[in-house]
Amino acid sequence: MSIVEIRLTIPTDDLEFGQVLHDGEDVRVELTQLVPTGNTLIPYFWAETADPSSFEETIQRDDRVASLERLGDGPEKYLYRIEWAVDIDGFLSALTEHDLVVETAVGGTEEWRFRLRGPDQDNLSAFRETLRQAGISSSVNGVWNPRESNDDPYGLTTKQRDAVKLAFTNGYYKVPSETNLTELAERVGITRQSFSRRLNRGIHRTLAKTVMAKP
Repeated sequence: MSIVEIRLTIPTDDLEFGQVLHDGEDVRVELTQLVPTGNTLIPYFWAETADPSSFEETIQRDDRVASLERLGDGPEKYLYRIEWAVDIDGFLSALTEHDLVVETAVGGTEEWRFRLRGPDQDNLSAFRETLRQAGISSSVNGVWNPRESNDDPYGLTTKQRDAVKLAFTNGYYKVPSETNLTELAERVGITRQSFSRRLNRGIHRTLAKTVMAKP
């Protein structure tokens, strides 16, 4: 079975649990675990907030929340377990429906960023369609097969990553440059134009996930 990973960005207002956790609160939340209970998922999460008491009171007043338990403290953050009073959120139910694994999930007042793992591309596409039908918009920031790309964190293919490494280690980016595209292409055994496209795509993806990525 192939394994495909996807990076998604979803507006906080489109996520019901996002609305609960960020209602009037300037807080950064990182999910650590999602435990299935019946047809829903119970999140465990870290919350970075300057006022944990206010954060807890706001959440506990929400009718959608059955309980909120603080499990531990860390450096300027707090570990919680939350249980829902009602079936909540099309996003959480879609995760269960499509059997996806949440690798990372970090959210703030504006948006949530997820890295999800599924069995194949068709499954992930069906998941996004389920979100769309639930009124949840999502933006794809990267899709890749970890086995094919050696789990590259920026979504580069093996060939793109090799091209970037070759150019860097041979001094292509030094000033003055110690090599050129023709010489690099000859090392790989492809045309200069093909190597240039491969290198540019690799650099573009790397910059998109680092320098140009939102904090």
